[in-house]
Amino acid sequence: MKTIIALSLSLSVTLFSALVPGNEAFAGMPTVENGSSCEPYYGSQATQLDHYTGAHTNTGMWVTCPLTVTHTSGTTTGYIYIDTNFPSASYCYLTSYSYTGVSLGYKYQAIAAGVQDTMISSVPANEWSSHSVYCFVPTGGIIFDTASFF
Repeated sequence: MKTIIALSLSLSVTLFSALVPGNEAFAGMPTVENGSSCEPYYGSQATQLDHYTGAHTNTGMWVTCPLTVTHTSGTTTGYIYIDTNFPSASYCYLTSYSYTGVSLGYKYQAIAAGVQDTMISSVPANEWSSHSVYCFVPTGGIIFDTASFF
């Protein structure tokens, strides 16, 4: 019986480590933000975004979603997962800036139509960097949430 339990635990750990992307996944717990905290990138579109069920729009628009980041000392990259349901393919950008406002880089990520949990990975980060995600939400699309790992 002990052998079966030990083998089961070993298999579980092996499978988990195979599914987790890179060493940075162990940097800490994710910080999750509900999509309802996303805002239109252009203020003139403020009334066209429904915040009740996440960031839902009846007209295609750019949105920006806040990322609450808890930096892990020694981490040089970070990544996010963005949970969406888009009726057509779209894309997002994850940006990174130093504390002085200098761009550290960005990552572009295409997002397929349908319900997706998409990873945007390997954006440069340091202990004082700030990060934002910008997405084009197609008509009828929704952003449910973001989870950041830094």
